[in-house]
Amino acid sequence: MASPTNLNSSEGLTYESPYPRFNNLHYITLKNERMEIKMKKNEMNNTAVITMAENLQNALTQYTNVSLRKLALASGLNYQSLLKASKKPTAGVAYNPDEVNYFEVAKVFIRGEKALENIDFEELNKATNSGRVSTLSKNMDDFKVGDKVYLRTNATIPYTIIYKTNTHIVIMLEGTEEPLAWSNSTFLFKGPQFEPRTVKSESENAGEVEA
Repeated sequence: MASPTNLNSSEGLTYESPYPRFNNLHYITLKNERMEIKMKKNEMNNTAVITMAENLQNALTQYTNVSLRKLALASGLNYQSLLKASKKPTAGVAYNPDEVNYFEVAKVFIRGEKALENIDFEELNKATNSGRVSTLSKNMDDFKVGDKVYLRTNATIPYTIIYKTNTHIVIMLEGTEEPLAWSNSTFLFKGPQFEPRTVKSESENAGEVEA
């Protein structure tokens, strides 16, 4: 181990550290360079997030039928992660639960290494209706995985179709993580349609069930 030296030097008090890496400016310079690289990397990451956030906002503004759930299905990201990120408050801005925090949503995309360029927004935008009318449908072939449907039990909150077989269907109410598995006949009995349902009287609902 090195020992103290030059303790009485007229040029000033100096000390040789027992740890060699502290003995010269090389270590300090290297540390500063690493900090600078880290800062530049963070700056580049923030720039990437900001750019993606702007692109996301532009896309969702242009394609009004594209929802966070559709983005999750198209990108392979977790819907709840996107939803949670979208509801995070923005620093320095009064919280509005109806506003989407695109910056935080963009972070989820970047962490998941997902690119917006790989998402066909035009296709997603027309996937809600796909040329179909919003009236009640009794044909299971009309319903595809990824579609959103409205049932009598929730007139204004959509269910997403997440799985289908020849005899059964699995759906999940938006904002929940509890899938429902029904037979096709039960599903059709619930009166699925592709647009929010209007509130009907009991007599109208009874007539619709009998049809």
